[in-house]
Amino acid sequence: MSIQDQAREALAHQRQQHEQRHDAMLSRAEEELQSREVNSATDEAARELLAQQRLEEEQQQDAMLDRAEVARQLHELHSPTDEAARELLAQQRLEERQRQDAMLTRAEEEISSEGA
Repeated sequence: MSIQDQAREALAHQRQQHEQRHDAMLSRAEEELQSREVNSATDEAARELLAQQRLEEEQQQDAMLDRAEVARQLHELHSPTDEAARELLAQQRLEERQRQDAMLTRAEEEISSEGA
């Protein structure tokens, strides 16, 4: 299996895991919204926040896939070593984890502040 195939599989697996975590977080937030009796303006604001976060998430995933495609194309053009490709993938994974953590923290803070 080529490094590009491995990178694509790793990115697909990472995206799937991230989508599952994100969907679980959104489901919990939506369940909390439904279980609470709050005024409709607050509910609408929370729904808009969740929709905005979902949009940001999709944009980040698209950017990650674009970077992976650029890396693949660079690999084909310049034939970097496997080590360089691994370092690039590791850096992309780290950046994606940091974005995911920041996004989840923001969502949890928003949900907590809505409940307070």
